[in-house]
Amino acid sequence: MFEDGNWSWVILDGGGNDVNDECECGSCLDTLDSMISKDAASGEWVDFIEEILDTSARVALMSYYRMPDDAEFGFHRCNDEVEELRQRYQALSSRHPKVLVVDTAKVVSPETTPESYDED
Repeated sequence: MFEDGNWSWVILDGGGNDVNDECECGSCLDTLDSMISKDAASGEWVDFIEEILDTSARVALMSYYRMPDDAEFGFHRCNDEVEELRQRYQALSSRHPKVLVVDTAKVVSPETTPESYDED
């Protein structure tokens, strides 16, 4: 839900739980496509972000980092899908100059920052 206001920036993250909870290691592309199409032209996330952009706010969209192999709740099984989601976020940013993708994978990884992982 988006609370309309006189915002300069709106910071968003999301999608990882949707992939883990909804695709059940089978229909992952269908789940991704419902959130954001490969070309970033449609999907629930696209609609939501465009609603925010219509208010003149900019959007900072936080992407996901890779999960360690022993991650809780099976999140490690979704690393390929999380990478695909990251690429789709970048495509959305290319379509909308007022969307900035903050790639957390550049600063968080199981190898370099294991202390960044904890139970959800």
